[in-house]
Amino acid sequence: MNEDKKMIAEVDDDLCFVNEWVDKLSHGKSFTLRVFVESFQSEMKCKDRAKRESALKRICLVISKLPQNYPWELPHGRYFLHNKITKFN
Repeated sequence: MNEDKKMIAEVDDDLCFVNEWVDKLSHGKSFTLRVFVESFQSEMKCKDRAKRESALKRICLVISKLPQNYPWELPHGRYFLHNKITKFN
C-alpha cells in the first residue's frame, strides 16, 4: 500500500513539473529549452544512475508535451538537445 502511495505521489509530482515547464516553454515566458535542459546539469553529472535516469525522464516528459508548433528549427536547438541527452550514459 505504501508503494502505491509513493508511486502516485511521484506521478503527481511529475505531472505538476511537466505542466509547469510546458507552460513556461510554450507560452512566451522568459525560459528557453536550453535553460530547461541546463537546469538538470547537476543530475546529469551525478554518479547515481537513478538520479540521471530521473532527470532524463523529466526532460523527455516535458519535450513530449510541447505543442507541435514549438520552434524546434532554431539553429542551435536540435544540436544542443541532442548533445545534452547523448551525454547521459
